[in-house]
Amino acid sequence: MMRIGFDIQTLATNERRRGIGKLCVATINALLEYAPQHEYVLFGLTDQPPEEALPLLERGARYERLQLSSSPSDHLRLGCAAPFLWETSAAAHLDLYHVTSPMMDDILIPSSAPCPVVATLLDAIPAVMHERRQPLLNGQNWERYKTRARVLARWDGYAAISQTTAEDCERCFGLDPQRIFVTYVPVDQDPLRGVTSEQKALVQRKYQLAEGFVLSITGYHPRKNIPTTMAAYALLEPALREQAPLVIVCALNDRERQELLALAEKHKIRQDVRLLGYVPDEELPALFALAGVMFFPSRYEGFGLPVAEAMAAGVPVVASNVSSIPEVTGDAALLCAPDDTRGFAQALRNVLSDPTRAQDLRARGFLECARFAPERFAQRLLRAYEHIISSERAIRGPETAPNPERTSATISVESPRRLRIAIFSPLSPKMSGIADYAEQLLLNFSERVDGHCFTENYVPKHPVVTKRFSCSPHWNFLREHKQQPFDVIFYQLGNNLLHAYMLPYIDRFQGVVDLHDYSILGLYRLLARSYGERRAIQERFAQEYPHASAKVWENEAELSALDLLDYPMTKLIVKRSKLTIVHSEWLRTHLRDEVGSSARIERVPLGVDTGMVTAPRPSPADLRRKYHLPASAFVIASVGVMNRLKRLPVVLEAFREFRRINPHAYLVFVGPADRLVLRSLVQLAAQWGVKHCVRVLGHRPLPEMFEVIAMADVCVNLRNPTMGESSATLVQILAMGKPVLVTPLGQYTEFPDDVCWKVRPDRHEKADLVNYWTFLSQHPEIAMQLGENAKRFVAEWGYANIASQIEELLFSVADSMRLHA
Repeated sequence: MMRIGFDIQTLATNERRRGIGKLCVATINALLEYAPQHEYVLFGLTDQPPEEALPLLERGARYERLQLSSSPSDHLRLGCAAPFLWETSAAAHLDLYHVTSPMMDDILIPSSAPCPVVATLLDAIPAVMHERRQPLLNGQNWERYKTRARVLARWDGYAAISQTTAEDCERCFGLDPQRIFVTYVPVDQDPLRGVTSEQKALVQRKYQLAEGFVLSITGYHPRKNIPTTMAAYALLEPALREQAPLVIVCALNDRERQELLALAEKHKIRQDVRLLGYVPDEELPALFALAGVMFFPSRYEGFGLPVAEAMAAGVPVVASNVSSIPEVTGDAALLCAPDDTRGFAQALRNVLSDPTRAQDLRARGFLECARFAPERFAQRLLRAYEHIISSERAIRGPETAPNPERTSATISVESPRRLRIAIFSPLSPKMSGIADYAEQLLLNFSERVDGHCFTENYVPKHPVVTKRFSCSPHWNFLREHKQQPFDVIFYQLGNNLLHAYMLPYIDRFQGVVDLHDYSILGLYRLLARSYGERRAIQERFAQEYPHASAKVWENEAELSALDLLDYPMTKLIVKRSKLTIVHSEWLRTHLRDEVGSSARIERVPLGVDTGMVTAPRPSPADLRRKYHLPASAFVIASVGVMNRLKRLPVVLEAFREFRRINPHAYLVFVGPADRLVLRSLVQLAAQWGVKHCVRVLGHRPLPEMFEVIAMADVCVNLRNPTMGESSATLVQILAMGKPVLVTPLGQYTEFPDDVCWKVRPDRHEKADLVNYWTFLSQHPEIAMQLGENAKRFVAEWGYANIASQIEELLFSVADSMRLHA
C-alpha cells in the first residue's frame, strides 16, 4: 500500500470549477475508484477542506492542513516555494506527494520534501509562446513563471497530460525525460448517461437552442483563437448558419462579451451567434447531446479536454491540427491549420451536411476516447508512481561479508564494532570537488564503517562506492532511520545548489557537518532569488541575525551587498551540530568567534588523491602536444571551477601583458565554467588579441585535469572575495609539486610563503601576477624548489590518513551520543 499526498490548493482558488480544478478532482476520483487499496491524503492551506473536496472525503480520502511559519500570502508575495512539507507532521510518512497545478501563480509549492515530489504537467504555454516571440507574460510575471519552472525541475517525477506537453516541458523547463510519464487525463466514457429528454428540453428553453448547433467550448484567451472561430463560421451559407447557430460556451465579463458581439457584427453573423457565458457542469452533458459538431480551432492545448469530452459524447469534432490535438483525436476529427478559415468552413460544412460522415466521426471518436478511460488513466498514473518510488529505492551494494580465508581460524575473537553512518553528499556524476572528496573518504574508510549514502535524485556512478555502500535518494533516510537509527549522520556541506537538499535534514537531525565553506550565504541567496524560497530564508536570517534587518531580503541591491563573511549563515548549523569538521585553522578560528566555545569544531586537512598524483602519464612535452601546445611553451594553468570569484579576467589581462615579455607563454583554463564567466573570457581573449594562445578546456575528467597540472610550469588559484572555502584543487596542485600563486585571504594565509606565492588582492594584483610569472619563467630552479616545498607540505595529507582521522572523529561522536542517550 502507498500513502499518497495530493496538493489540492487549486480547489480553494478561482480555478476550482475550471479545467485545472476539474482535473485535480478527476485524478483523485479515478484513484479512489480503481485503486482503493492505497491511502490518499489531501493537503490544502485552509482550515476546512474546500467544498469541491467533500465528495472525495466521503469516498475515503482524508484532509490535512499544511503548516507554515507565516501566512501563504507572505510566501507568495516574495516567491513561490516553502518547506511546508517538512513542517506538516502528516506529510512525514508519505510515500509520494503529487502537486496538481505547479505553475499556477497563486499556488504555494514545496521547495523540498521528505518524499518524492511528483507534478502534473498541464502545459508549457507561456514558455512556448515566449519561444515564438509572442510572449504572454512579461516582466515580473515572466520571472515568477521561470522561478516555478526551476523549482519544478528539481522534483522527482512528472505526469504529463499528453506527449506534446511532455516534450514541450522537457525542452522549455529542462526536465529529465526519464522522469516524465504520459498519463493523459481521465475522461468520462459515458457523459450522456442520465441525460433525459426533459433535461435536454430544459436546457433548450433556457438558452433558446435548437438541436444540431455548432458548439464551441473555449476561453477568452488569444490562443483559443475565437476570431478564427467566427471568421470560419461566417463563411458558411446563411441557410446552414440558420440551421446550425454558433453556440459559444465561455465565461465572459461585460467587456469581453461586448468585444465578441462586435466581432460577430463585423462578420455579419450576430443573429447566428449565441454567447452562453459560463455554463454549470451539470448542464454540459445536455449541450453535448444537442450539439451537431464541436468546433475547436485552438492554437495550443496541453491536452484539449473539450475535444475528448465531445468525442465521448458522440459529437463529431472539427479542430486545429497543432500541439496535442491530433494526439488526442487520432483519425476521429477533421483537422485544419489554426488560420485556415476556408478549411475549417469546409470541414464544418461536411459534418453538418453529410450524416454519413458525421456518423463515421462519431464511431471513430468513441474508439479514440477509450484510451482516456479513467481506469486506464489510474493504471498509468499508478505505474508512474511505482516507477518513481522503486527506481529511487536503494541501489545497494552487497552486505560486507567476511572473507572465509581470514575467518576460518577456530579462535573466537570479538569482531570490531561497526559504525552505521548516514552520509549526505553529492557524488559523481555531479561535477563537484566535494563529490570527489566524499568519494575518496568512502573509498578509504575501513570496514568498520557501514555507510549509507543519501543523495538527491540521481544514481551515483562510482562502481566501487555503489558496491561497498548502499546508495539511495534522501527520502529513504527517514524510513531507514526509523527502522534502525543510524549511529551518526555525516553531512558534506558546501556553498552551491548540490547541497540544498540536505539543509532540512541538517536542521532536524543533528550530526557531523564537514563544512567546506565558512559562508553559505551564496546558496541561500540562490534559493531565494531563483527557487522562490525568499520568505522562508528571510525568516531564517532573522533567527540567525536578530540584530540585523531581515528586510534586506526584499531589496535586491541590499541583498547583493550582504558581506559573505559578515553574514555566513552557518552559525545555527554549527551550534546545532554534534561536531563540525573544517579544513583550515582560519575557518576554525572564525567559527569559534561566531558561535563561541560550546560547539565542537575540529580541523582536518583536505585530502590528496595519491593515486592520481603518482599515476603514470606522458611527459610534459607529450602532454603539450596532446593539448595542442608547443613543447617549448611556458604554460600557466588555472585549474578548477571557473566562476566570478576566481579573478579570471584579471588573470587574462595580466597574461596579455606577460606575453609581451614571454611570447612563448600559453594560458590554459580547465574546469566547469559559469556560462557568463566563460563568455566574458572568450570575448576578452579575442578583444585583447591573445585568443590564439589561450586554451579554455572546460570540464574534463579527473585524469585529464591532472594532466593539465602535470604539463603546467606554474598554476594560479586566486579567489576574491573569499567565502572561507577550502580548495581541493589547490591541495592537488601542491601534491603534484607545482608552484602556485594564491590570494592571501581565508585559508590561503596558512600556506607558507615558500609553498605558495601570494598575489595581493588590490591594485597590485595584476602587477604581482606579471612579476611572479616573469621571475619563475626566468628562474626555473626557484620554481622547482617551490614545487618540492609544496610536496613536502602536503606529504601527510593522503586520503588514507585523512579518512582515518575523520573515521575516528565519527566514532567519538557516536560514543558520546551513546553516553548521553
